[in-house]
Amino acid sequence: MRPSFRHVKDVVMLPAHGLLKAALPFPRFWHCCLRAAAAAGRGYYRLPGSHVRLTLRDFCRSTGHRDPGAIFRQFLANMVHTGRNFATLMREGGDPLAAMAEFDPLCAARLATVRERYGAAILVLPHCAGSLLPVARLGRTFPTVLLVRESASQTRSRLTAQYYARLGPEILAVRRLDPVVVARRLVKLLKQKKIVIGTTDRPAGPERGRVAVRMFDQPVWLPDWPARFSAQLQVPILPTYVRMCGGQAVMMCGEPYVAVDIASGTQRWAEYFESCFRAYPADWVLLYDKRWAAIFRTAATGASR
Repeated sequence: MRPSFRHVKDVVMLPAHGLLKAALPFPRFWHCCLRAAAAAGRGYYRLPGSHVRLTLRDFCRSTGHRDPGAIFRQFLANMVHTGRNFATLMREGGDPLAAMAEFDPLCAARLATVRERYGAAILVLPHCAGSLLPVARLGRTFPTVLLVRESASQTRSRLTAQYYARLGPEILAVRRLDPVVVARRLVKLLKQKKIVIGTTDRPAGPERGRVAVRMFDQPVWLPDWPARFSAQLQVPILPTYVRMCGGQAVMMCGEPYVAVDIASGTQRWAEYFESCFRAYPADWVLLYDKRWAAIFRTAATGASR
């Protein structure tokens, strides 16, 4: 059975949080714990039938990458940095994280242009290892709201709320709100000239609030709300990606645009995401999610014919 990314987070969150709290006064101890976790990850990769190795094999076959092991080793290094960042957030707050982030020159120019011309923007972002850092910086640079789909687990929701509270940006937790209420709040926030950030790379089935796009030559159902609100309010979508360069997180931006319709407006940011996934796969956390794994299996089968 392929592991669920959500279930993995539910299982590890409580012990990881407890270990982090115990280790906060002892940074070297926390660093040793992270290195041990990375070593366990390398061991899991070598196991016969490892989900991680099979998924990376399919990803590489469908994208032309030749060394899945190198991608995973860099991913583990990135996750060690992420673990350090969580410790820094709990120990010192979001200011040090903001200092470890930068916008590449093109991204900085596009952010400035969007703020000057439109005021508001919808910033779509995949789950990246270094996402916390530029989000913390954005919250100190622009009026920013981070949309959070909190866990169905009450325990994990309570714990993650402690981290979000220290991050900096305004938080809008949407899971337990009526969709109509969420829509009204989003309209209000965008009319208040705020940058709304949403992580939008989790695929699903053909359900309400989803639209079919093409990624990796496969149909993928992604959230339609960024394009819907962009077209309705004439607010630009700003596709982004975060890559780790050592301990520094660099945010990149695609060209901002106002969606004409839901289908083409979603396809455009999906294409930007795909280009970044192909170029910087070690930074993309959801690469190992079971839904994306299924997409890569199908794509790899087509590529091998």
